[in-house]
Amino acid sequence: MGSIMDKINYRTLTANQFDVYADRILNLEDGLYDAKDRWDSKEDFREVFVHRGMKRVVAEQENNILGYSMGLSGMRAKDLFKDEKGMTTDKIEIVPDDAFLLWVIEVTQAFQGKGVARGLMERMNQEARAQGSQDFYMHLMNKPNETFLKNPVEIITSVEDYAGTGNTYYLSKMKVR
Repeated sequence: MGSIMDKINYRTLTANQFDVYADRILNLEDGLYDAKDRWDSKEDFREVFVHRGMKRVVAEQENNILGYSMGLSGMRAKDLFKDEKGMTTDKIEIVPDDAFLLWVIEVTQAFQGKGVARGLMERMNQEARAQGSQDFYMHLMNKPNETFLKNPVEIITSVEDYAGTGNTYYLSKMKVR
């Protein structure tokens, strides 16, 4: 008899699966973030989820989502981080076009610290390697203590009022493994 962790399925999603997964992913976020740190609307989430080049992975157990991750190339990320005037935002211009922007890794509280985030990170590593990326970039909510999921991380710069949340995030870099 295997452990509960053996029953986790990591599934790559397509843009066409938005209607199947969006509500469950947004519900997962409801339990993790304050309202000001969550998506403004399902349609805002759709814009990012279906964006060309976005890589999406869920960690599931039976029909329950335990975790979720998204990422895309630095070049494609620059299409998403723009204001009304077409100018890049949140210091995304620092991210090289050939790098991989790790948009998010989130895990339900009940499964934090149990390897789900590391499993999602490994899938994102595979996606980044497949596109030839050597480095991950990410906007972290909290200042990292030199590591992210046990990987060395370098803070590049702080980003005040990230995505209009009023919070300071940290644009950081780590190696693709």
